[in-house]
Amino acid sequence: MKQYLETHRCQGLQRATFSVSYDRDGAVVAVAWIEMRSAKDAQQLKEILDSPGTGSIRPLETRITLTGQHYDSDINGTLVTTAEAEPLAGSVAARLLKEAAAQAAG
Repeated sequence: MKQYLETHRCQGLQRATFSVSYDRDGAVVAVAWIEMRSAKDAQQLKEILDSPGTGSIRPLETRITLTGQHYDSDINGTLVTTAEAEPLAGSVAARLLKEAAAQAAG
């Protein structure tokens, strides 16, 4: 992914992290919005990001390590959105983490 972005520069990158609470348990959702120069570049970037082991956009939140297990993405023209959720406190069900990522991405 890093090599792709070195040769296909993005026009903009925005990142955010959100805390999500499930009763006493908590999670964090890392979201990135990557604006590419063309729809073709955006589609290629999304395909790379959606492939396991290719890397991700570094989250702003330093307390988490992204595992790729609760990931989703979306594309709209030249804009690629990625979201990944990880438990922060307690035990959050994988289903809830995947739902949080899907809602944030899409």
